Amino acid sequence: MILNQGVLTVQVGKVKIDHDGTINDVDLPKLTFNPDALVGFEDIPAFRSERPERPFSHGIFPEVGYSGGRLMSLTGHAFATNESELLGLRDLLASELNTGRLIPIKVTSYGSTRQVSGTLEGGLSWTRVLDNYASWKFDIFCPDPRLYGDWKYGRIYSSDLDREGLSYNVSYPINYSNTLEGQRNTILQNNGNSVAYPIYTLNADTEGFSIKSGTNVITYSGSTAKSTKLEINTYTGEVRYGRSDRSYLLTQRKWVTIPAYSQIEPELDFVASPELEGEIFLEVKYRDTWL
Repeated sequence: MILNQGVLTVQVGKVKIDHDGTINDVDLPKLTFNPDALVGFEDIPAFRSERPERPFSHGIFPEVGYSGGRLMSLTGHAFATNESELLGLRDLLASELNTGRLIPIKVTSYGSTRQVSGTLEGGLSWTRVLDNYASWKFDIFCPDPRLYGDWKYGRIYSSDLDREGLSYNVSYPINYSNTLEGQRNTILQNNGNSVAYPIYTLNADTEGFSIKSGTNVITYSGSTAKSTKLEINTYTGEVRYGRSDRSYLLTQRKWVTIPAYSQIEPELDFVASPELEGEIFLEVKYRDTWL
């Protein structure tokens, strides 16, 4: 992108880099973009068309996906009031880039925020031009090419709580076919252009359960306890029960994901109805997902 009038803010770890066309002594020291700003953020990743027939690990069945990563180049300027402040900007940026871990990067433009995670590719190029001014450039490689929104949260309650029967207080004429509804599930909506992969979490005493949406079904056939968290990650294909891997206890694994530009309202069914069924719910977290 070449910035002319656009407003762009990129959060690299704890460091904020922006472009708003203004530089004054009140803002200094400051990192800002040059017109090239951010290259590669809007590129489309390489596509993989093969579909493996076997899992390559317990619970992990790759779907048609994207095998290429995303390489982004960020270029800009550093302004300060003196040499010491300029060196401090360089040290701050270097400390966020050289962590040895994936760097969270948040890109905001015209109110829309999308996030990626990547590592420093090569190094940080920092060229001092004046005592109080330098130009810089660095590349970020993102193994996961998808772009994400902020985390969203929801709950799924037992579908067995909906009953047909006589509602109270009794009114006349008597209707024996009233639908007695339980608590309402959260509608999971993906505003992105790529499939979103929710994470389902349960803390309850059960003998197993199924998550259903249309023809997609995930069934966990093991028992669970309220004292231990069970987490089903539809992106990695793993099931974690406490600190152990229980992926082998998934007897049905047609992942309940959220298609692009769509919404779903999954149902929760128990293998055997537990006590206090009305108080048990699945927690869901997911993100709008783009390519």
